Amino acid sequence: MFCEVRTTNKYESFVSNVTKWGIDHLGVFPWRFCEDSYKILITEILLVRTSRDKVNAIWQDFFARFPTISALAKSTPSEISSIIHPLGLQRIRASQILELAIRLVEELDGIVPLNIDALARLKGVGQYVASATICFLTGEKTLVIDSNINRVIDRFFSGEDHDNYKSSMTILERILPLDNLDVRMFYFSLIDLGYEYCRRVPDCEKCVLRTSCSYNIHRH
Repeated sequence: MFCEVRTTNKYESFVSNVTKWGIDHLGVFPWRFCEDSYKILITEILLVRTSRDKVNAIWQDFFARFPTISALAKSTPSEISSIIHPLGLQRIRASQILELAIRLVEELDGIVPLNIDALARLKGVGQYVASATICFLTGEKTLVIDSNINRVIDRFFSGEDHDNYKSSMTILERILPLDNLDVRMFYFSLIDLGYEYCRRVPDCEKCVLRTSCSYNIHRH
């Protein structure tokens, strides 16, 4: 049974409760805690504007067909499209992924840069994918924020929904320096908690953060 933790530091309490929930409820996906930079990078690209369940359904087939960045670079857009078509926008995605693979092989010897700025500059990557890739691969405390993470943090601390991520980024900047923070476990738990309870129409009554969440408190 989940028992909410409360400390004098609201950020520590938030992290503790989110991570504690995740220990028993974390979704199992093949890319989580993966140590292959190529697989994590491509997965994060595929996850942009796509549900994780759809990506999960094609993940094994994709990397069985293209087990290395070199194999992907030698493929064709049609070969890639044939696997990723359930995700939508397959022609655009296939071209972008192939172009990225070729550039990595020809210019960087097939090595994914582990510097956020260098990785983000690659066409088809961008800041979010670069930050997520490096964080989930190395455990580096980078700012990773998507719609799920933004919604949970924004609602919990401010009680509101903001279209931009500015408020949530400020909160994360205070959370990341915390000692003993398992940043990967924290982010995965936060993403899953948002997916499970804190959707656009939230299920506050079932959420483990409900007694401390500003959004839920203000509703009553």
